[in-house]
Amino acid sequence: MALVDAPGGLRAVDERGRRLPLDPSKTPVDAPVVTAAPRDTIVYHLLGEMQRESPALYAKLSSIRAVGADEIVLQIADLSVRAMTNVTLARLGDVDPVQRDLMRRQLRAAELDLRYRDQVIARLP
Repeated sequence: MALVDAPGGLRAVDERGRRLPLDPSKTPVDAPVVTAAPRDTIVYHLLGEMQRESPALYAKLSSIRAVGADEIVLQIADLSVRAMTNVTLARLGDVDPVQRDLMRRQLRAAELDLRYRDQVIARLP
């Protein structure tokens, strides 16, 4: 499930992007906010898979926004993660060892970039 930033306010949608029959202003919904979603439903499918397969990651995800035809930025806790719209949960798992390494070095990334094959680019402030 996700909340879509739409004209008139947020609306709840399922993993196919179809509107759910609930009003987020009346019913508390703890779901990430999707803004400027791509036309297809790949982002919603990712969220559905994340909710089922990686609930801890889903719980830390606050938003997803499109930043181009095929790119998204996920806000995971206090970290921005840039990826392609076809990012997999396995690929998102590559963030954890990089974060641990940065913490060990007492560094904090402004953004992690997963757009490049087999690499995680850590942009430092």
